[in-house]
Amino acid sequence: MKVSFGRPNGEKTIGKIVKVNRTKVKIEQTEIRGRQKTHSIGTVWTVPMDARFITILDSNVDAPESGEDIVSILNKGEFKVASTDKEIFEQISNIYCGLSPENISCDGEASRSSINRRRAVLNRQLRACEAALGVKVSEWDAYTYLRDN
Repeated sequence: MKVSFGRPNGEKTIGKIVKVNRTKVKIEQTEIRGRQKTHSIGTVWTVPMDARFITILDSNVDAPESGEDIVSILNKGEFKVASTDKEIFEQISNIYCGLSPENISCDGEASRSSINRRRAVLNRQLRACEAALGVKVSEWDAYTYLRDN
């Protein structure tokens, strides 16, 4: 994705997003930057994921909806909900499997913060699947639907 980045009142540089983290974005510079000290093309910058610092320039990316910021735009491709009911129920079943204590904690090997991050991601995915179906689905409901179909 092609973006412009820099301080709100400072110099702007054009680059492409290389990696998206939770709080920061790594952007590879695609043009020369700087008046006194120049930075070469290909330099990778770490920029806070904030609409004040990053502007999307890519024309093939959907225009931001009202109130939508850079964080939600970059996280759109994170999880795709399936199209058919059976596939959605399979996704829900897999999410519940991932939420089980032995899986989410990697049999006791994972740290508490890692467990909390995994739980938050899986719960977001579960809510997205339930929104696609339009109904809240329990683990038993998902199991019985897949068993019967």
